[in-house]
Amino acid sequence: MKSSNKELLLNLFIGSPILTIIWAFIAIRMEDHSLISYGPFFSAILAVLVLYPYHLCISIIHYLFVLWIKNRTLRLVVFQMLGLIAAGSLSYYLKSGWVAVPVYSSFIIFSVISFVGSKRRDSK
Repeated sequence: MKSSNKELLLNLFIGSPILTIIWAFIAIRMEDHSLISYGPFFSAILAVLVLYPYHLCISIIHYLFVLWIKNRTLRLVVFQMLGLIAAGSLSYYLKSGWVAVPVYSSFIIFSVISFVGSKRRDSK
């Protein structure tokens, strides 16, 4: 199996669920008074329903970048710039800076996974 396919499977089935679960636990601890009436776990369920498909889409976009851009450094820079644009535009649109943190965290984690995997392949 090609390394890019392995990286996609790692992002889809390990990276995305772990990131989603972490942000769901953080959502439980948030004190958003508009969601209190629904119970303490409503925000966690909402986070899972929104963030898991988002992480899957980011994983697929990262895979397409791996296929299209062969230079590792250029690929990571372009992918991080896309993440900054996405996080910045979403936080500007929603008028909240905290939205940028979960949005951009997936870009960072998937780039780290890609960088470590490519370094490991280069060392062999």
